[in-house]
Amino acid sequence: MGIRAIRTGKLNVRFRHLGAWLYLIFLLNILPVSSVMAVEDDWRGQARKTIGVTPGQAFPGVFQINERITSAYAEMYLSDPDTFKWAGMAAFASSAVGHGMSLAHETFMAAAQSMGLAAFMLFWPGPNVSMIETRNLLAQGNGLVYDDLYWQHLAYLKRGLPELHKLCQQGDLAGDLCEAWQKINNGKVYKNSELVWKGNLELLYYEQHHTLQRGVYDPNRPLWNKISGFSLFPISSPIPGDPVMFNKFVVGGDLGAFDDRWKWISKSMLPAWKNLDSTSRCNVIMLMKTLARRAQVACNDSGGSVSPVAPTNLRID
Repeated sequence: MGIRAIRTGKLNVRFRHLGAWLYLIFLLNILPVSSVMAVEDDWRGQARKTIGVTPGQAFPGVFQINERITSAYAEMYLSDPDTFKWAGMAAFASSAVGHGMSLAHETFMAAAQSMGLAAFMLFWPGPNVSMIETRNLLAQGNGLVYDDLYWQHLAYLKRGLPELHKLCQQGDLAGDLCEAWQKINNGKVYKNSELVWKGNLELLYYEQHHTLQRGVYDPNRPLWNKISGFSLFPISSPIPGDPVMFNKFVVGGDLGAFDDRWKWISKSMLPAWKNLDSTSRCNVIMLMKTLARRAQVACNDSGGSVSPVAPTNLRID
């Protein structure tokens, strides 16, 4: 699925060339440049192939990449729900990113239609806040996180901790990530769920502090600061059933500031995900199957039926 456009006569013609250039720039920034060149025969290369980034083939549409990333995370969680907690949370977050991308793009097109191209480019939607730039940054972060962390899950799923130990010894995996996977594995082996969660928390910290802060937030601090107070984009939790918004939990906070964002994620969003995963596992499985585009089956926990969790933040096209 490529970029969705509002096809309204003159508007479609007006944006044909502008949209083509923006689209090209957007595609080249979703994943690192090497993603559209030769894909190395390693775990990262296998991860890229999973979402259709392979040499000699057309680059997938931007929304299609997001859907494939979301599906890959959901499938990873479903392969071992007791272990891959980060992947489950990432599936919901990636789905929410897709929704944000769509909202930004559709807002751009609707505003351009109503205002006219010249006025739109000068004034909308406020000083230095660009819907196209917002959409691109959401997609770029989505791709960077996937490229940094999904392949590790793939390696662990297929070959276990020894494979990650080898990568650590070769210097292909950062020390804090090596420690995180050791905790996850120990928790799995000794049936210590708290240790599993602790290791997954460390993966989440790496994602936010290293991958996203350096790759997306720090280079674009003015934009994220404006988005944080932009009423058109209420920053909602991606966890189904979690009503706590960033702006309410961190009053006056800046999404681009790591401490503000981490406070919301670690003290509100993560506990909501942990509670959902532990008390409504059957519902979580059903939602993950939806994100993975699997056929649904009835939810029937051994402990009795539970009320379905409303997927208010789920983007299912």
